[in-house]
Parts: sequence; structure tokens; C-alpha cells
Amino acid sequence: MQRGEGKLPFLFKKNIFSILLPLFVWGTVTAASLAVFNEYVDLKPKVDEHFFFSSEDPQFQADRQITEMFPLPEQIIISAKGDITSKAYKDRVKKLSQALAALTDVFSVQSLTHGPRSLASAAKSPLWKRTILSRDDEATFLYVFLKEESDHEKIIFQIEKIVEFHEGEDWDLMISGAPYIVELIRRYLLRDMQVFSLAAFCVFGLSLLLIFRSVFILIGILVACLNASALTLILTQVLNIHVGPLTANLSTIVFVLTLTHMIFMTFNWKYLMAHGEITQNTSLEAVRMTFVPSFWSMLTTLLGFLSLLFVEATPL
Repeated sequence: MQRGEGKLPFLFKKNIFSILLPLFVWGTVTAASLAVFNEYVDLKPKVDEHFFFSSEDPQFQADRQITEMFPLPEQIIISAKGDITSKAYKDRVKKLSQALAALTDVFSVQSLTHGPRSLASAAKSPLWKRTILSRDDEATFLYVFLKEESDHEKIIFQIEKIVEFHEGEDWDLMISGAPYIVELIRRYLLRDMQVFSLAAFCVFGLSLLLIFRSVFILIGILVACLNASALTLILTQVLNIHVGPLTANLSTIVFVLTLTHMIFMTFNWKYLMAHGEITQNTSLEAVRMTFVPSFWSMLTTLLGFLSLLFVEATPL
């Protein structure tokens, strides 16, 4: 009786140690990966001219040569629709042009009040008529030329605020231009990445809870998937692979792929626990059973991603 009582504290300590050690190890790994991720990974998608055109396109190459010979600052175009013949319209264009020209990253502004002497002279000029006036004479255009190396995210946000402030009745303003379109695409990519990542986390987390009915299994699988996603984004940053149109949802893809293999391995572990003897090697046996199919799945997925090194893939 005394020998049996003496074994209980030893078994209790052994079980506590076997639980606390993995928690400490995985907690440390998760904290370290999240710290490195937060410090070095830039989640802002990078969108450039290659998003729209292939660098091997002859027309794109010719356009680049013309731009190098005759450099032109990047520009934001604002359409101002209203009664272009009224004095109130001219005053509004003047105030809007002055507000835009006062921005730090703006090189210059051309508009109805910053270029031609008057509306009549603009209508007579072949240059101003094509650039300032619309074809239906119901709107005029404001051209905001940006300085080199300007922060597009910052300047476009400032322009949006100014346009929003100056909007009113009978005064319809619309922003366009390549830098503005690129910035909108970057915002939508970032939003989609956040939405899909959160949706994957919630939907698959709920599914795991319904399948295994264990909070501990749920936490373990989600921690493994989060570590895989974080380490993938850290590796892409080390390899100088920026988040772009094709890689915006890479973390979600890795999360789902890791989740699949974790489900298989957990199911194998539960199967061995239910149909075999409970030993210390049950977890290793579950890993062994899952390794071969997971390895081939990993290899085929890797080959698919490596093909992007040889074939240029662009969304448009």
C-alpha cells in the first residue's frame, strides 16, 4: 500500500511536466515568431506598373523609353463637374487648386485657374482645350503633379481629405490617375488579406471545435497554423519577396494547408489512442503515419510555387 501511495506523487509530477514542457516550448516559439513578425514583416501590398503590363510587352518598353527621354512627374487627375461658366465654379476651382498646391509632396497644379487666362482662352487653345476641358464642356480637370520619391499613401490620403472638404451641391469631384488607382488596389489587397485571414481563423476554428470537441486540440492546431503563417511571411521578407497581388493571401493559404495536415495527424493520434495501447510513442506513431502523404502534398505544392520563378504571372 505504501509503495502504491509512493508512486502517485511521482506520476502526478511526471504528467504535469509532460504538459508544461510542450506549453513552454511552443509558447516560446510562438512569442519569438510573433515578435520577429511584428518587427520586420511589412504587410502593405506592393503594386507597381508590372501589375498592369508585362515588362516584356513591346509597347510597355517603348513607353518606358519615351518616359526616360521626356520625364514627366506622376500626376493625380481630378474631374470637377458643374456649371463651368459661373463665377462660383471658378472660385471653387481656385480654392481647390490652392489647397492642393500647398501640399508638401505636390510639385505643381494645373487647372482652369492655374494655367489658361480664362475659360474663353482655354476653349480657343488647342492645348488647354484638350487637357483642361471635357468633351461635353460639363467639367474641367485639375492635374496634381507629384514630386519624385513622394509618399503616395500619404499624399493620396491628403488629396482625398481636401476633395472631400471641397465637395458640395452642383459640384461633383472625382479622383483618378495611375498613382491613385495603384493606391486603391493596394488598399483593397490589404483589406482582403485581413478579411480572409480572419474568416479562415474563425470558420476553421469553429469547425475544429465541432469535429474534435476539445479546446486543447483547437488551441494546439491554431497555434501551429499561426506559427506556419508567420514563419512563411518572415521567410518571404528575408528573400525580398514583397506582398503583392499574387502573395496577398499567402498567409491564409499556408494556414489552411497546415490546418489540413494537423487534422490528419490529430485524427491518426485519436485513432491510435482508441484502438491501440496508450504508450509514450503514440504521438510519434501518428506523425509517422501522416508524414508520407503530407510529404508528397508539400512537394507538389512547393513545385507549384517554384514554377512562378520560371513563368511570369500577373493578374492583368
